[in-house]
Amino acid sequence: MKKELSRDAADRLIQDLMQGNYQEILPLLQQHIREEQPQHGPQDTPRKRALSEKEAADYLGISAHTLRQGRCDGQREGRMPIPPHYKIGKKIIYMEDELAVWLLKFRIVA
Repeated sequence: MKKELSRDAADRLIQDLMQGNYQEILPLLQQHIREEQPQHGPQDTPRKRALSEKEAADYLGISAHTLRQGRCDGQREGRMPIPPHYKIGKKIIYMEDELAVWLLKFRIVA
């Protein structure tokens, strides 16, 4: 069953985001993601938490080239900040939970 946030709780979350208190929000996001996951039957595969470069690009709605360029060139003025990632040998992986938190940094509340 989906839970809705009260107006006060939503305002507190937005305030935390604006102040950079992402560590307090991460457990809430993880709980939300767990609640949103469907129950898996024997033939279903569980949702992946570690994403490849292509999967992360699809999740973020950008090209894999943009992700790669950001990692290779480093943070540059006027460019999209680099999403959190891990490098294991030559393999690059992105954690879905961390991408969700990273995306919240750019949320615009009108």
